[in-house]
Amino acid sequence: MSLASTTAVAHTSVPTIPRCARWSRRELVGTLPYEKLAERYAEASLLVNPSLSESFGMSLIEALSNGTPVVATRVGGMTEIVEATGGGVVVEKNDTEALAAQIIGLLGDPGRAAKLGRQGAARVADLYAWEKIAQSTRYLYDKAIATHRSQLGKRNPSFAQRRALNDVNTEPVSSPHSQLTASPTRKI
Repeated sequence: MSLASTTAVAHTSVPTIPRCARWSRRELVGTLPYEKLAERYAEASLLVNPSLSESFGMSLIEALSNGTPVVATRVGGMTEIVEATGGGVVVEKNDTEALAAQIIGLLGDPGRAAKLGRQGAARVADLYAWEKIAQSTRYLYDKAIATHRSQLGKRNPSFAQRRALNDVNTEPVSSPHSQLTASPTRKI
């Protein structure tokens, strides 16, 4: 078993795994450059991301793009990625028994794991290719700009009206801070 990341690993708790399912080889490789990490994903039987908090889950996309099935916790965007790609399984966070059961189950059924990996790779290529991301981003920007432009004429008051409302004479106020402050006064 190898543990690797593109960032430093702070702390990982691993549930007790029955003796029959323990790995014969364990290696903590630490931080790897992306190219090496991609090689590791391709060599891996499974990617496990038992995160308690995750905004997106890029490690899942990277693993799935290499045909590696994933086991992830139901947090952040990881649930959406696994459900959209069909490339793995999701367990509740902090449920170490379910996590261990899914890991053991996939490692014990290489045919199912391979099927999940192939399915995930195909969907990741469709959903998360850079061309697709660029198209989606462009669509969202175009939609936001169109919405903004359609509302320009509906604003009340207009820019000229707002400017007129803000055009108020100001005079220094007689106070110890009169050199620093000014106060709106009524027009005379």
